[in-house]
This record gives sequence, C-alpha cells and structure tokens, in this order.
Amino acid sequence: MFAAVLLLSALAPSQTPEVSMVRPIEVREDRVRQLVKERSFGNASSLTVRGELKGSAVTQAAKYGNLKVTEASDDTGTDLISKDDFFSKTNRPEMKSVDKYERQEDRLSFDIRLKTTARTAKKVSLKGSIDLLIGGKRVNADFAKVRSLAGTELKHAELAALGIKIKLVKVEKSAIEYTIDGNQGPLDEVVLLDKAGKKIEGTAGTFSVGKGPVTHQHNFAQEIGADSTLRIVLLKDAKTVTVPIAFANLELP
Repeated sequence: MFAAVLLLSALAPSQTPEVSMVRPIEVREDRVRQLVKERSFGNASSLTVRGELKGSAVTQAAKYGNLKVTEASDDTGTDLISKDDFFSKTNRPEMKSVDKYERQEDRLSFDIRLKTTARTAKKVSLKGSIDLLIGGKRVNADFAKVRSLAGTELKHAELAALGIKIKLVKVEKSAIEYTIDGNQGPLDEVVLLDKAGKKIEGTAGTFSVGKGPVTHQHNFAQEIGADSTLRIVLLKDAKTVTVPIAFANLELP
C-alpha cells in the first residue's frame, strides 16, 4: 500500500484537502484469442489494475482523470503500457465528474488499463499519476442559435481564459458533435437550452475514427430549434492536485 499527502498552499490549513491513502485494490487480467478475423470485434485482451484514493481531497473534488502511466512492467521485464487502445482511459486527457456517493464515502476508485503480461509473469509494477480538480465556481459560456454555429470554433472569453478550444463539428436534428483541444479539466457540463431557457435532457458519449481526434456526441430528447442555446458550464479558479501513483510487485491472478 502506498500513501500520498498533498497540500494546496492557496488554501488555509483547515481547508487543506489531502489524499491520505493511495492503494491498489484489484488486479484483473483478460486474455482473448481471435480465431476468425472477419468475425472479430476487437482485441479485448487487457490487464486492469484498480486503484483507490481516500481522503478529504476526494470529498472536495469536482472531477478526476488525466490518468497517466509513466512506467508499467511485469517481473519478466515486459512493457505493459497501452498506447493505441481507444477504450483505455490511460494516458488520455480526459476528466470525469466525481459522483455524490464517492464524495460521501471519501473514496474514489480508478482503473489503469494495461497490456497483458508475459505468460510466465507472476507480478506487475507501475508508476504514474492522476489529477483531482478541486474547488472553483461554476460559470457559463452561452452560445445562442447553436444551429448556425456548426463547423465553427466556439469563441468565448471564459473558454479562452481557461485555455479550452471547442470546435462544433456538427449540429443535426437532435444531436451535436464537437472536439476539445487544450485544458479539458475545467469543462464541467454541456447543456442545451430551449427557447424558454429550459434544459433539454440528453445522453452523451465519445468516439474516434482511426487515430483521429476524440469526438464528443450529445443526443437530445427533442429537436434542436433555431433559437436553442448551447451552454458550456465551466469551473473557474479550480485547483488541480496531481496525485502520484506507485504500485510495486502486485501479484497477478
């Protein structure tokens, strides 16, 4: 078990969020051999190490992610860092919201997805880091008549100040697609408002074609009208805490 205590000098001692514990809680390895290539649905072979953070920093965090692995190998010396797996969240600039349950428990779990080990391997070790985004105030960047903005970069002072570039790739009947470049951490939520300013419910996901950029897609429960507004909710003045990860000699299943 490894522990890390992190301080934010900008906060008073009584408000200092800390990560009192960083530990591995599970190692899982899946191996798949594709026998018929034309019936293949992708290579699902992987090694997953699940870690856990505990402490007041989890309680105060709004988002977590930007998971990085700088070293990962088994005890035969095989390099396990996954570089081209789209489904892996490792070494990709991506942040997720911390949910209410995780805050209440002051525990946050995360998965590190790696390549499978050598058949003769018995143990695995890795080093890296994960970011927590703490504090900040919610501000809105609104874009009226969003249908007319398809194919353009969304320009707003709050986006520019946080180093975020968003290109609205496509606006369809009830869906939008966009790409993000730059600091994605402070981007908290993307909302569609109707003419009356009421939020339109929807679902969100991501996809990528080949080695192209990650595209974010939102599908809404009703049609995007000519007077609909796209609202980008941002966390202004939030602090990023980078938590080091170092797991050594974890026994393989």
